[in-house]
This record gives sequence, C-alpha cells and structure tokens, in this order.
Amino acid sequence: MTQEAPSSPSATAGFAHIERKRLYIAIWITLLCLTALTTAVAYVDLGGAWNTVVALLIAVGKASIVVLFFMHVRHVIERMIRVVIVAAIFFLALLIIITVADIATRGMLSSPHWLTPSFFLW
Repeated sequence: MTQEAPSSPSATAGFAHIERKRLYIAIWITLLCLTALTTAVAYVDLGGAWNTVVALLIAVGKASIVVLFFMHVRHVIERMIRVVIVAAIFFLALLIIITVADIATRGMLSSPHWLTPSFFLW
C-alpha cells in the first residue's frame, strides 16, 4: 500500500522535495562561476570601497542560492519562516547601513571636545 502525496501545498509539509541531479549540477556550476567572479573582482581596482561592495553583493547572491536550493527554503510555505528570513535580511541591511554611515563620517570630527581634559574638569 503506497501513500500518495497530497495535491495542496499546505498538506505537503511532511513530504520531501526531490530535485533532479541536473539542477544541483547547474547550481554547483553557478556557485563556481560566482566564486571565480569574486576572485576576478579582487584583482581589479574599482576605486574606493567598490571592491568590497561588489564582493559582498556576489556573496549575498551565493548565500541566497545556497539557502533557497540546498536548505529548500523555496519550497517552504509557512509564514513564520518567511518572516524570519525577511527579518534577517532587514537586520543585515541595517548593519551594513550603520557601518557605511560610520565609515563615511569618521573624518568629520578632527578633535572631539569630549576627549579634552577640560571637558572632564568642569
């Protein structure tokens, strides 16, 4: 007696999603190409911090591919997992924005007044 998979997406939570070997080979080749692209970008001077920005964008793309295909997130329908993923991306973006703002404003205060001894000696 065999059990057939239900047709509705919410009822397929207990069933494994079987992917074709061809898809995993294509993902592997894509990840290798993106790794080669990251290495190639490291040897090209894009000026300023653009090398880091491009390398991080490629890394986010590779991480997204790994999460979507190897962790099977693209088959997940539950809202809670999507909320967690959106929250993680939001906080990652927030950390990157705060870091960029910190680096961009480092030269604005040449000598802060609160570091002088007269600030502490009323």
